Amino acid sequence: MTKNGLNLDAVDGQKNIYREQHYASADKDRMIQCFGSIDAGNSLSTEFGMYNETYVSVPTSYGNGPVFFRVATDNPNIYPNGQYPTTSVTGGTYIEGRSETDFNYLGDLYARYDKDGKYIINSPFEVVRDFPTLQSVLTKLGATGANIQSWDSVNIDENFALDNITETVGNITNRPYSLSGECEYKFNAILLYYSIYNLSDVYKQPVATNLFGIVFLDGGSEQNEQYLLQPIVKKKSYTGQTGKNAYFGNSYSFRINIKTMSVYDNTDARIDDNTTMTSMYSQDFNDVISNLNSAIAVLNANVQTTKAI
Repeated sequence: MTKNGLNLDAVDGQKNIYREQHYASADKDRMIQCFGSIDAGNSLSTEFGMYNETYVSVPTSYGNGPVFFRVATDNPNIYPNGQYPTTSVTGGTYIEGRSETDFNYLGDLYARYDKDGKYIINSPFEVVRDFPTLQSVLTKLGATGANIQSWDSVNIDENFALDNITETVGNITNRPYSLSGECEYKFNAILLYYSIYNLSDVYKQPVATNLFGIVFLDGGSEQNEQYLLQPIVKKKSYTGQTGKNAYFGNSYSFRINIKTMSVYDNTDARIDDNTTMTSMYSQDFNDVISNLNSAIAVLNANVQTTKAI
């Protein structure tokens, strides 16, 4: 079945759990290749404000482990049969919160809505993120000894528990989630999510998890009248064998600076432009250098005069 553009099939014997039709690790048509968490960050302070500096790394040990979905029924931001209106302004219909003045930095803002000027979400899906559910699904699929306590357990599989999952498609029996052998995939984009927490909640359960943005890798190129994003190959390290079957993997890392308050959506927001002050500092420094050069010239002239005397 197709759910909002993503081909999903129900997992046999699992309640409300789905996965892609092309879910196997080696399937080149698989869309979501890897899912992990960000565990490193830093606070950065400059003259332009405070930033949350976040380091994101896909380590060498990661392969494209299993990713499962379920219908998002308790998410306050998106829910089944939810309708999200667009904004009608002079000249056309735009994305909610945007206007024709935003073309300079966002490009095409015309909304692509489903019906009557609204986005209609029939069955919104979210990635299964709680480890007890993930372990239960993998165990019922055949993963013996699986102990899922982090995303590392899913993407690394140090205990080879995922190797025990075997499925028969037609007359072929394979191991769709085996990460012990060669496990590589290609990706050209990264989705970044953030979670909102209630600090008074003793269990620290996220109130909502929202999409922050998408990172496209290495730009794109036009080929055969199609604009393509060139992928990067991610290969998993595997040292469980010797000889030609043992090989090194590669990792991918990048850094993002997140400024939590934006002025794009608020035309009345106050903008403190510190560029002028920085420019003044630079100008003062240039004046000091100029005066120093003048002093050196005068000193050289005095030396010549002294020498003549």
